[in-house]
Amino acid sequence: MQLKFPRMTLKAAGGVLRYDDDDPPAHNRREVYYYYVEGTQKIYRGLYGAARWSQVFADRGFRIASQLGARQTVSKPFSRQEILDAVREALAAESDPDKSWSR
Repeated sequence: MQLKFPRMTLKAAGGVLRYDDDDPPAHNRREVYYYYVEGTQKIYRGLYGAARWSQVFADRGFRIASQLGARQTVSKPFSRQEILDAVREALAAESDPDKSWSR
């Protein structure tokens, strides 16, 4: 959904991801709910302000691919420090073209 006003735009979206595999005894089925809301405000000519909020809900966790490699996954929630470290690493890699995300 998107709402446009003369000096402001609001956007929102959400959904559900349903996961299951071919191993019924393992009870791997998951439902993951997610959403985001963001807004941008034109302050002056080319100057804008923006904010975004997003959230994901996954009962019993949800395995996601990570930078650890294609065969390794992360199934525990990330700590605040782990998220901050990943953001710092991404910003450092962005500023240094010689750094690569692949390990």
